[in-house]
Amino acid sequence: MALHIAHSIGGSGLLVSIELRPEHAAVALENIELAKAAWDGFPEFHLIEGDATSPTSAQSAAELSGKFDAAIIDLPEPWNVVPHLAPLLRVGGRLACYCPVSSQLEQAWEACEKAGLAVEWAGERIDRGWTKASRGGVRPGNDPMGHTAFILIAQRIA
Repeated sequence: MALHIAHSIGGSGLLVSIELRPEHAAVALENIELAKAAWDGFPEFHLIEGDATSPTSAQSAAELSGKFDAAIIDLPEPWNVVPHLAPLLRVGGRLACYCPVSSQLEQAWEACEKAGLAVEWAGERIDRGWTKASRGGVRPGNDPMGHTAFILIAQRIA
């Protein structure tokens, strides 16, 4: 996800990522270095090794950048991070939560509202493969494997 965001914000941006597991942090840093070497205009990047549910990690990120324009939480319990990141958003800043199941979406929603954020959008995204039909046209594939995710976008309002 960090590489996609880095590509989106470009060379004038700042990207801060918090990673709990050292082995994942090592892989992330390798991937970042490869991308920096291959892309023009890579943003300033900082990796904080720590627990995103800890106020210390969120504060470390804020010390690098001041207030955030956006934050993305991709953790099993985003509601534990929302209270630490919500106060660090600029007015108009947005927080996104990626939730694999709907019960997580509900808890993230409640945490955002409790933190004073306005939920702007919440919904499901589905990835389903399609195939070419034998008699022409295309149709959903017969393979029932797919992926769904629940996304919530909340905004800090004045």
